[in-house]
Amino acid sequence: MRRAAPARVLVALALVACDGIGRPIVGPVSEPDGGSPRCEASPLCEPLPTFPPEHFAVPHAPPPIGGDCDGDEVDDARDNCPGVPNADQDPAACARAAADCARLVAGESAMPQTDLRGCAPAAPVTLGGSASLRGADLSCARLTLHAPASATVDLREIVAASARVSLTVGAASTVELGRSTWAGSALAVRGPARLAADDVVFDRATLMLEPGEASDAGPGLEIRRSDLGATTIWEAPSLRPGRVRVEASRLNGTHVDVRTLALYGTTIVASRLAAEQLDAQEVDIRDAAIRTDRGAFAGVTLWEVAFERCVELRVTHSELHGVSVPACPPDRFRVFESELDGCNLAGGVELDHSHFIAGVLGGGPETTLTSRQSVLDGVRFCALGSARFHGGELRCTRCEVRDFDEGRRVCLAETSIFERGCPPIELAPTCG
Repeated sequence: MRRAAPARVLVALALVACDGIGRPIVGPVSEPDGGSPRCEASPLCEPLPTFPPEHFAVPHAPPPIGGDCDGDEVDDARDNCPGVPNADQDPAACARAAADCARLVAGESAMPQTDLRGCAPAAPVTLGGSASLRGADLSCARLTLHAPASATVDLREIVAASARVSLTVGAASTVELGRSTWAGSALAVRGPARLAADDVVFDRATLMLEPGEASDAGPGLEIRRSDLGATTIWEAPSLRPGRVRVEASRLNGTHVDVRTLALYGTTIVASRLAAEQLDAQEVDIRDAAIRTDRGAFAGVTLWEVAFERCVELRVTHSELHGVSVPACPPDRFRVFESELDGCNLAGGVELDHSHFIAGVLGGGPETTLTSRQSVLDGVRFCALGSARFHGGELRCTRCEVRDFDEGRRVCLAETSIFERGCPPIELAPTCG
């Protein structure tokens, strides 16, 4: 004989947590007369933000520079020294810049503190070995450089304003960028180089990382203690991609599209991050969009962050505020010892020893929730396909019969249930 008891249990106590006129109420709030707490209005089921295909696309070339690079009101096409401001076109004003540029073209490799403003050789410059342009002024320069294998190219302390530098290197080469400034400039590095950027200012800059040959590994980039504002970092497709690591830095309005991105102790604001593999530790990300296939977040704080998709996400010891995550495959979105506040999760999530407050969970009959020793307080379920609760608490949680296929796909074990929305759902007492 078919048992009807579960259906009756599901609708029992339908008005326990209503406000008296049938409005759903969740989230504890004290009564004005000092009475026992009740629940406040539940969040709404709203669609997650979507992104057009071009949202994370990064241009493969830097933006063009205007016709008067040095700002002396003389167009570059007729300026006798397009990198040095000289409105009167006195050739003496750019004598040193012209001489230093000629030395570079001639193959001189040790050229610290040189004036290379406006240097634009007609052909690529081949460096004889390791080279130093430390402290040079590359404003308005157009340089294409080639370095042999195992070379070190010293670009520390340079000033590059509206510059375009392309550097091709051989195996086991190092490019030093420490304490330099790149403003409105672009640096393209090709080949298996290691780029070290320590205490660098990137302002409206473009970094392009490309393999030299099809079989070469792509460049690796390490950024430490640096500021990136309105900057683009792009990595070309490669069979052997490099790795981009950002540590103790600040990114504001920055757009990153690379294969592997590692973030440590970094603050990111109003940026877009795209990486097949994204690892973040002790990172603060605000007002950002993220696209990743495999993301691992530990000790991070995410504020108003939207994920473009969810393939595999791991979150541990973190805080998520106003975060939205699309539906994930089962067992691919795991949250451990973390706090979620006002988040919108389309489903397919495992909460382990976590606290989920005043959010929305669910997006379709295929989405699932597994909660282990977690607290759900003021959470609204929106067409969640199934749920499994092991320990923890359910507080002021808005549940409807249809959200769980009339209870047939819900189980509960050792979980405390407190005042909830209207109508409440009495979950099955044990997990079969």
